This record gives sequence, C-alpha cells and structure tokens, in this order.
Amino acid sequence: MKADRAWGFCPQCGGKVSLEVGDPLLKCAFCKTSLYIIPKDGIFSYVLVTDDMQHIPGSRILMLPYWRLKGLRFSLLQDKSVKSNRVDATIPALKELKKLPSLGLVTQLATLRLNTGPVSNLQMLEPIRDVIRHINARIEAGLEQSPLTSFVLSEKISIVMAPFELLKKTEEKIVIRPLWTKGHDFVKITDRHIIQSLLKREERIHEKKSGHDFLPLICPECGSDLPALSMVSVLFCPYCKRLYSIGQSKILPQKAQILYRRIERNMVFVPFYHFQVAIEGDSISFHDRLGFLSRLYSYKMFPKDLSKEPVQFVVPAFSVNPSLFLRLSSRFSSSEVSYLNAKDNIDSIPEAYAINISAESAVQCLPLLLLFMVGNKRKLMEQLIKAKIRITSVKVIFIPFFRQRNELVEKHTGQAIQERAIKYGMNL
Repeated sequence: MKADRAWGFCPQCGGKVSLEVGDPLLKCAFCKTSLYIIPKDGIFSYVLVTDDMQHIPGSRILMLPYWRLKGLRFSLLQDKSVKSNRVDATIPALKELKKLPSLGLVTQLATLRLNTGPVSNLQMLEPIRDVIRHINARIEAGLEQSPLTSFVLSEKISIVMAPFELLKKTEEKIVIRPLWTKGHDFVKITDRHIIQSLLKREERIHEKKSGHDFLPLICPECGSDLPALSMVSVLFCPYCKRLYSIGQSKILPQKAQILYRRIERNMVFVPFYHFQVAIEGDSISFHDRLGFLSRLYSYKMFPKDLSKEPVQFVVPAFSVNPSLFLRLSSRFSSSEVSYLNAKDNIDSIPEAYAINISAESAVQCLPLLLLFMVGNKRKLMEQLIKAKIRITSVKVIFIPFFRQRNELVEKHTGQAIQERAIKYGMNL
C-alpha cells in the first residue's frame, strides 16, 4: 500500500521533515535526530493545505475535522473464500455535520502537514468504530454477495483538518465553501443548534495548544539509540535486549511473556496476541479448549489436559498478507501447545520482531478467524455466526522461531514465515 506523505518541522533544529501519515517516527535529515511523535489525544492530526489558503485572511478560514481510515479489509464470503481489499476512506467527523462534501482522493494526492496547532475536540467527534461500521456498510453495498463477517487490519486512523472559507456567519445562518475544490460547492447551515456548536467549538479550538509531543528514541536502560522503525508500537533495544512501550511523556518498560525460556542458536522471537475466550450462543457454547478443538477437528485426538484450558486464539501482532495472517492464526490457535505455560513478565529477550498491530485491531479479527477455522461445516458455522465471543484475558507472547535461510520456522507446528513477508507487512 503506497505510503502517504506529510511534512512537519523538527522540534530540535526547525528543519522541514518528510513524514508518513500515521507513522509516529520522525527522522530529521538535518540534525540526524530520531523522535517519536505522541498525539496528545491518541489520534494523529494533519492539516490539508491548499493554495487558496494563502489568499484568504485567517479569520475567514474554518477548519473542520474528517476521520480518515486506511488499511486492509478482510471479508469472509458465503462460499468460505477470503477476500481482501484496500480501504482508504474519509468521512466528516463532527456528529452534527455528516453531509459535508467528501475529500475524495485529495488526501491521497495532496501532501498533508502535521498539525502542530490547535486540534479538534474529540468529545464532539463521531466515534471511530461507528465510522468503520459506516464504511463497511458502504463497501458491502457494492459487493455481489454480503460477507459473513469482516474486519480491518493494519488500520491507520487519523484526523484531517480540512479548510473551508467562511462566507457568512450569523446566529441564524453559516455559509462555508470547501477550499480543496475548484467549484462552488457552498454549504449552508441553518440549524441553530449546529451553528451554536460550531461557534463555541471555534472559540475553544483557539484556546488549545499543540496536539503532538516529541520523545527522543533513547533507551532508558543503557542510553543507546533505539532503532528508528516505522509503524511500531513496541520498541526493542538491540544492545540491552529490552522491550519498551511509549507512554504519554516517556519510554516505559514493556512486560511481555515468552514461550520457552531456553535460548538456542538462530532463534528469533515473533510477537503474537494470546486471547482467552468463551464462546456463548443459544444453540452452542464452548468454554474449554478440548471441546472446541474436538468439534472443529473431529478426526484428530487431542490431549485430555486441554479440557482444563479455556478456548484460546493466537493472532499475529504484526502485519502480513491476509492469507498468511489467517493461516498463522488458525495453525497456532489449533495447536496442542499450551500457551498458558508462557513465562511471565519477561523484559529482556535476545532478538525480537516489532509489534505494529494494536490489540484493539487484533480483536476485530476473532469472529472471522473463528469462522475460517470452522471450514466447510455449514451447520456449525450457522450456529457460531449467532454466538458471541467473550474475551476473558489478553496478553502479548513471543513465540520462538528458528532462522533458516530466508525463512522463520516454528519447530512445534512446522509453520514457516518468509522474512520478506514480515518486512512487506510492516509497510502496509
């Protein structure tokens, strides 16, 4: 997926820096500084800059927020095939103004600027999950067959502040014109409640400070420079072998769990999310792993000890192509390996791949993964479609793989991952 470009200024030297939209990494070509960008509200914000803005007084420009969602959408179709398509959609973010003109392709064609000025009030915005449901419905309306379930992976969620020229502003009417189009698409707002909300919002915005902080990528344990990697949420120091997450104002130790403490040659640790769940429905329920796997794979004999373990899903915490993502998830989730034996609170490991999928994003794949694992058992699938997945525990575990030429191989399941597939996924 082609990276969208943005720009900003280095807070260290003031040089103009090229950025990737949604990426927390800032690398300055002038002072050679690597910084981690931290959105104060948890959401990256960018400004759509147009040529017309240079000729219009600032008092006549009204910046209105749009949600932007970019990622890979997986859909499980009625014929059990998995379809994937790229999603790059924008939708007005204000709850009161859902009929603003579309940004169209302008976010893909224009270069955005990191918003270091006033940001929008997130409390007034449409919840992003509602936006995702709206976008999914819009996509599914154009499909020949409705999917059984779907989710978006590698999602990059950001806010784009779009410029409007304020042509008229009274207590009874507001007229605005989008500045990214060459036509005369005037928007007239006459609802008094919306007008009052916009006027109050405009006053509050001018009181707010910058929406992003900048944190140097320096290991707090050994003082070495941390690797400057794009699109990661957990950092790994190759010198002191420790994991770190990014807090609001500092780098924090990241506690994780590791499968098999014994370290061997050519071993590299790959991150996965481990979910303990209960599957509950009117006509079918699963609360232990033995009953669940025996129903899915009736031709296999599983150890009776699995009856003491809850139903578990093991999902990659890194991006790869859709077919490999589901194959990895299915293989590890149905493995006889006990992931409950992972050692607790490991903060130092020899070599690890980065995490670039949030737990919230990984959770969305569970209904699709469940139906994918069911395969051609139509009756069971119909029962599970109506069932609910209740998550009782979430943790990050690192599973050891062995590097063999250009592949990583897990010895218990025999599952192999090409290293280039992981590198490709990091750039989705």
